[in-house]
Amino acid sequence: MQVLSIEFMYQHVNLVLAKTNQRGIRVVKSVKSPLPEVWFSNDGIKDVHALGIWLKNLIAANEMASKKCHVVINNNHIVSHDVELPVTDPKKFHRVVHNELINAMHLDPEVVTDYLLLDETKTDDEGHFAKVYGFAISEPILNEYLAAIRIAGLIPETVEPGNSALLKLVDHLPHYGNQEQLLVADVGLEATRLYLYHQQKFMILYTTRYIGMGPDESDRKIQTAINTIDKVAQYAYSLHNAGISLVALAGNDEWLPEIKETLETSIGLKCAYLDLTPTVYSSKSSELQFVNAFGTILRRKS
Repeated sequence: MQVLSIEFMYQHVNLVLAKTNQRGIRVVKSVKSPLPEVWFSNDGIKDVHALGIWLKNLIAANEMASKKCHVVINNNHIVSHDVELPVTDPKKFHRVVHNELINAMHLDPEVVTDYLLLDETKTDDEGHFAKVYGFAISEPILNEYLAAIRIAGLIPETVEPGNSALLKLVDHLPHYGNQEQLLVADVGLEATRLYLYHQQKFMILYTTRYIGMGPDESDRKIQTAINTIDKVAQYAYSLHNAGISLVALAGNDEWLPEIKETLETSIGLKCAYLDLTPTVYSSKSSELQFVNAFGTILRRKS
């Protein structure tokens, strides 16, 4: 089956057309395009109709026609937070998570939430608890994205945050299961997001936006990404008294070689490009800037 994945970032959009089967994804075509105008603000999409028409034309120009699509929102319209909660009736648990996220992040009640279950603990003294990673988006803003997608002539099948999509992708990469402490670095054009795993369990997400840096300041953004990875590696050591086993790099392909070399030679971290095999197959040498778009196509593991 052929599917289209659309990732909305702060100033760019990623498109991936792929064929899927039980083994994973075969990439047919992938496109990265800057947004021609600043259409996103903290309050939502400034011109929903214009975004929808632009997206429709972009898809047509790149011959990526599809009836349905999967959507990734990878900007500040989605907020996230990890919480630990007592396990309740599964039918009521989402509502418990929803209310806890609203309270923890002081959100307006008019939000849509989702979550990933990270871990469960059960003790005789304290009972049964679950650690979840929750996501929230304003319902009116979510409806704006859905409207733009429909104006583009598409039916949205799923919508999820970039954080959730990448976590899901890593969960489908079995060769990282032997890393004691893994740091996955998604070095994007507009922000760097770091995902820390300890003994195969996701622990922490750390995000750094390139505030005050223009589109031509690549050197500053690269250095910011390097500094952020170094900082989180040191923090990880303080948490578990163990160094990072591997930094797996993804994101903007043009920046990754310099970042990898600096981390290895100047900081002493073991690095490699995120290995997408056998889950994602592409004829291109590298598709690491599309990892979130890949992740949203995959089903969550039960």
